[in-house]
Amino acid sequence: MLILDDTKITSECPALVRYVKSGDGSTNGTLVLSHSAVHTFLREHSESDKRAHCTLPDCQECDLVSADIITRCCLRYLMQPRYVTMEQKSHLHFVCQDGSVLKEHQLVLYAAKYWYRHCDESSISGEIQELVRNFLLSENFLTCLRIQSVSIIGHFLISFNQLTGRPSCLKQNLPLWTNLIDSETTKFHDQYKEMLREWSHLLQLGLSSGFIGEIDRVFWNSLGPESFLSKGRSRYNSFLIGDAPMFCPQKPKTPTSCMLLAPTDDGGFQTLFNFEIGR
Repeated sequence: MLILDDTKITSECPALVRYVKSGDGSTNGTLVLSHSAVHTFLREHSESDKRAHCTLPDCQECDLVSADIITRCCLRYLMQPRYVTMEQKSHLHFVCQDGSVLKEHQLVLYAAKYWYRHCDESSISGEIQELVRNFLLSENFLTCLRIQSVSIIGHFLISFNQLTGRPSCLKQNLPLWTNLIDSETTKFHDQYKEMLREWSHLLQLGLSSGFIGEIDRVFWNSLGPESFLSKGRSRYNSFLIGDAPMFCPQKPKTPTSCMLLAPTDDGGFQTLFNFEIGR
C-alpha cells in the first residue's frame, strides 16, 4: 500500500485534484480528480490488459498508466542538459549546470530511484533500449549516481561472504535486460558490479559522512578504458597497469605516462610496465 501525503498532492496539483474529507469526522478522506484532462490522460496511456487483474470493485475504470510512458519520462528527465554535471556549494547544497538548486527539482529523486524498475516493467521496445543505452553512456548517468549517493538510503549496499570475501548480495540498480540491448551493453552489468565491489562503501557513506556526494573520489580511470564508467571525473590521478609495448623508448611519449624499469642479469634495464596516468 502506498501512503500519500494529501497536503503535498493538493498543493502541487491544485487544479487537478481535490481532497474530500470523510463525513464521519475522522481524518480519513478521498482524493478526487477535479479535471477531465487527467481522466483523458490516464485512459489514453493506460494498460487495458491489466484490467483483468484488477481487484477494485469498478474494474472498467481501473486503468494503469503504461510503464513505457513512465520509463520514457524518467529517462528523458535524467538526460536533461542540466544534469550533465552538478556542483556542490556546501554540505547539502548542490547546484545543477543551469544554476538551479537540486532540492527544488520535483521529479529527479523519484527518477533516480526508480528509473530501472520502470524499465523492467516496460515493453522493452527499441526506443526504450536506445534511451537506456544513451543514458548509461552519458555523463548524466554519473550525475545520477551522485544523486543516488546523496539521497537514497541503501542504494549501493552490498554484502560480502565473511569467509571468502566475495560479494554475496548485490542490489539491482540497472534494468535486468541491460545485457540484451546489443553486443556493447552486454558488459554493462559486469562492469557496474565490478565498480560496486570496489566503491560501494564510499558511495553509501554519502548519507552519513563528510564525503556526501563526492563520487569524484572514485578512481574511475582505474576501471579500465573498456568500462562504460571509466570516463568519470576524478580528483586524483589513477594508474592502469597493462602490458609493456614490444618497443618502448627511453623517454615516455607523453608527460602523462611513465615506465617501471628493472635491471637484467647483464646490467641493462628492462621495461616491466608502462603506466598511463589517468585524470
